[in-house]
Amino acid sequence: MKCEDVLLKLVRAALWNTPMKPIDVKSEAYYQLMEASGRQAVTGLLCRTLMTNNYRLKKLDAVDLFAASEELEKSNTDVDMALAELVRLLDTHKIPFVVFKGQTLATLYPSPHSRIPGDIDFYVDPDNFNKAAEVISKEWHVDIDTNHDDNDISSPRHIEFKYKGVLFEMHFRMLKFYSNRNQVFFNNIVDKCDRETVRVADVDVPILPLAPNIVYTFCHLYHHLQEQGVALRQLCDLALLIHRTSSMPEQRDSIRKEIGDILDGLNMKRAFVAVCSALVESLGLPEEDLPFPVGDNERHFGRKMMEEVWKRGNWGVYDRQLHNVNPVKRATETGTVQLSHYISFYRLSPRENRAMILKEIPMKFINIVKKLFKKNKL
Repeated sequence: MKCEDVLLKLVRAALWNTPMKPIDVKSEAYYQLMEASGRQAVTGLLCRTLMTNNYRLKKLDAVDLFAASEELEKSNTDVDMALAELVRLLDTHKIPFVVFKGQTLATLYPSPHSRIPGDIDFYVDPDNFNKAAEVISKEWHVDIDTNHDDNDISSPRHIEFKYKGVLFEMHFRMLKFYSNRNQVFFNNIVDKCDRETVRVADVDVPILPLAPNIVYTFCHLYHHLQEQGVALRQLCDLALLIHRTSSMPEQRDSIRKEIGDILDGLNMKRAFVAVCSALVESLGLPEEDLPFPVGDNERHFGRKMMEEVWKRGNWGVYDRQLHNVNPVKRATETGTVQLSHYISFYRLSPRENRAMILKEIPMKFINIVKKLFKKNKL
């Protein structure tokens, strides 16, 4: 059995809390699995399955596994505590905000700290953005540059700062769409929908309601899949979020309708179904959890997506020459990968992909030409 297939089997066991029969694991196989899990950002899930099912490892391998698990536990605890401080600070100053991704999705896992943590992403609406930045800067003694143009699609959609070693991304736009129509539509949903809460480190963290949260998590995954690449971790997040609807039978139909309405408004329903097919085939998400049926066409695209996941890994940093210090070559390579993805998956989200091809690719090409001209001039 290929290493990828074994890793998927062990990841599924951790996701759905499925018991596994313990076996002897040779050192070579263990380190292959650890390396593969690192590329896919699911090391915590691998550790959980190996430890809870008492897989038999060599002594040094067992020590390595325990150390990796302990380090992950500490990292998650640090991020949890930083998130709790943020919530208390903004609540004290009565600043509305919403947290997404990261630790809020970790609560869906059978063992929350088995999810590899990242930064803390939160959104503050334009009316409160500068006030939030001022409060955080003053209370936490961090420098925050609030200069941005939230109408410029080429600009970043957040500002960054670090506090107690944890990276925060404070968003003035939750998602960047190339289609202006999609951008306005989604911004409107985020600003008008109610907020729910999830418990993290003994505080109630505000999050999006389930339907918008599912669509956001999908769009974020799909955007990065086309731009650079994503890992199994992002697919696990979406799978568990969709599975959450199975515990809400009375609300399931209304949630599914809302998901469909938002996706139709974004012209991205087929893309969502294709990603869902990958969640079923690769991660074992029960097909009855899906809000829409999956056809053969969507399965075909779902398998193509999984090929990209295995090929490029977390944020698409593998199978690339990104170590190349030449910025023009880097930009050319990135643009080529993006263009091939947007063409390959065009039929799944034509409005968004068309906007990217017609607006973003020419902009990238112009920037490359400018860099070449500047370099030759020097």
